[in-house]
Amino acid sequence: FGITLELYSMAGITVSLGIIIDTAIIMTDHFTYWHDRKILLPLIGALLTTILAISTIFLLPGSEKQNLTDVVWVVVINLSLSVVIAVLFIPALLDKMPLRRRGIVRSSIRHKRMLTRFSDGYRKYVGFGRKHRWAFIVLIILVFGLPVHLLPSRVAVNDPVKAAHGPARWYNTVIGSRWYTHHRKVFETMLGGTFRPFALHIRGSSLYNRAGAETERTLTLDAMMPDGVTIQQFDEVMRSMEQFLNQFDEIDEYTTEISSPKNGRIGITFKNYAAHTDFPERLKQDIWVQAMYLGGATWRISGLDDEVLSNYMTEPYQSCQIPLWGYNYDLLYRYASQLADSLSLKGRISNVEITNGARSNAANEWFITDDPEYITSTGIRLSAYNAMLGELLYDRSAGRVFAQGDMRPIRMVSSEKDNFDLWHITNDLIEVDSVQTRLSDFGTIDKRKTGINIVRNNHEYQLYVAFDFVGNPALSMYIIQEAVDMMNRDVLPLGFRAETGRESGSDLLRRQRLHAGLILLVVLIVFITCAVLFNSLKIPLCIVLMIPIGLIGIFLTFGVFKLPFDLGGLASIVMMCGIVVNAAIYLASEYRTVSLHSRQSAVSRYLKAYNRKIVPTLLTILSTVLGLLPFLFDGKGEEFWYSFAVGVMGSMLFSIIGLVMILPVFMPLDSPERHAGPDS
Repeated sequence: FGITLELYSMAGITVSLGIIIDTAIIMTDHFTYWHDRKILLPLIGALLTTILAISTIFLLPGSEKQNLTDVVWVVVINLSLSVVIAVLFIPALLDKMPLRRRGIVRSSIRHKRMLTRFSDGYRKYVGFGRKHRWAFIVLIILVFGLPVHLLPSRVAVNDPVKAAHGPARWYNTVIGSRWYTHHRKVFETMLGGTFRPFALHIRGSSLYNRAGAETERTLTLDAMMPDGVTIQQFDEVMRSMEQFLNQFDEIDEYTTEISSPKNGRIGITFKNYAAHTDFPERLKQDIWVQAMYLGGATWRISGLDDEVLSNYMTEPYQSCQIPLWGYNYDLLYRYASQLADSLSLKGRISNVEITNGARSNAANEWFITDDPEYITSTGIRLSAYNAMLGELLYDRSAGRVFAQGDMRPIRMVSSEKDNFDLWHITNDLIEVDSVQTRLSDFGTIDKRKTGINIVRNNHEYQLYVAFDFVGNPALSMYIIQEAVDMMNRDVLPLGFRAETGRESGSDLLRRQRLHAGLILLVVLIVFITCAVLFNSLKIPLCIVLMIPIGLIGIFLTFGVFKLPFDLGGLASIVMMCGIVVNAAIYLASEYRTVSLHSRQSAVSRYLKAYNRKIVPTLLTILSTVLGLLPFLFDGKGEEFWYSFAVGVMGSMLFSIIGLVMILPVFMPLDSPERHAGPDS
């Protein structure tokens, strides 16, 4: 089919491997017992739910589905082929290599007694559960959890009449009461179930990270020095850090790069025996302490996890950025300057500058902005002012001369250059055009970035207005959104645009709704497929009940054990909805088959189907779990596949509880006449 074999397509083979074996297990078990292929329809229905569920990934935004497309196609192709293998190859293989079933007749008396006791106890449990279904419904709801922690403290209503007599009054009286507020955490814990710790855990997770993003077991040390240092001084600082690293035998190698007199980086890798121990984390903390001890430089230590350690002393990178795009660089820079001036007037904003968005090696220079009113009132010529300033700070090449057998450069430097610093420019009186004045009176003096790299993408130039904001991140997002709206509405012409630089609250809500709708679509697909398969509406409802049971397993896996949840976790939920119902489909199909050959009571027929199908069904769950084990070998270093694997494995293992304890309680057990037909 022309699919390229690479990391993601190979991962799709691994994902589908366990499910492929499921079909072989089910067909082998059915054929050796019934000697027919009537399991084909349930088998196709089970695989169809999986294929349709994972195919909904095509509905994700392009940035999220681009790496998963090959995975979906590989799974679809392999599962479709597994049906052909199960129908044609496995029965033919069993004809040539027949398997003898070890039935209960050949079992020991002790084994028979154990099975009889278990069946009697299980029959009593099923009878009790079917009489008290309401208790199981309440239990499932409480274990799953209600999102009461998302309820607002009060509901504000502008209409006084509705506020006094409407639903808002009752809500504010109960939820907004002082008593409930005091006991709010108790109610949230009791009613939140497994969903509450899961929701609190993923609140700070990188759900929308790029699929397949890796966190390698390496450390990166970024160093920065202030303006004015020499390359030799920076080299001494880097060598001091290297001497500190030399004492650790667990380090495989480190590579030092110095890109300028003020920027450098050290990359650290570890030996195999130490990479997956706690040594890298301890070294990260030790390096941070050493960076504080060295001083003079700003160190940024990243790697291993999302935590970044830094000893910001000089020129930290700004926390907020507003990207601007346009077709003309000069005009774009002018608009960026206008936005920077507007932001500088706000009290909570500081350190505003124009950058190219990357941590470039741009240097700082001092800029003097002329004050026309002062120059006009004093009568000083601007050319005389510039000449005086140039004379004091003169530093230029004067050519080359032949001396001592070699050509040597000559440089002319003002004798006042080293003494005439910013303080003297601001405070010293000098005479310009017979007027005693300070150089700083001619305008404002500030420091700006220069030498910004010109960035162009898709025929558009790009600049960033970066700044630091003191306050709540939500408030900073509001300020950014307000500035972007102002620029797009009132300032920027056609061909230019401003962006927020991050996902806004409305965009985030829209994406969350898309993901929730995707999961509901998968549930609907499973329900429709099962309704067509069983020609019933009750049985699909019971089968779909396995999905919230599987979600409880995912909530426990990520919420209790604090495992990383990203786009792989979302994909595991979609995958789980398609495969967690397969065991219930096989069991419901076996119950119908038994009903065609037996006139026992409904519970007895279900127990017979359960005893017949539970072992191969558990084997299908086990094969799926084992098929995902390779994704755990690299641990959290492979973020997407790690969260995907643990999500599917946790839901599949927890679904066993739903299969054994919940499914028989809600399964519609009809009389045998309901299933009688021509085949009976």
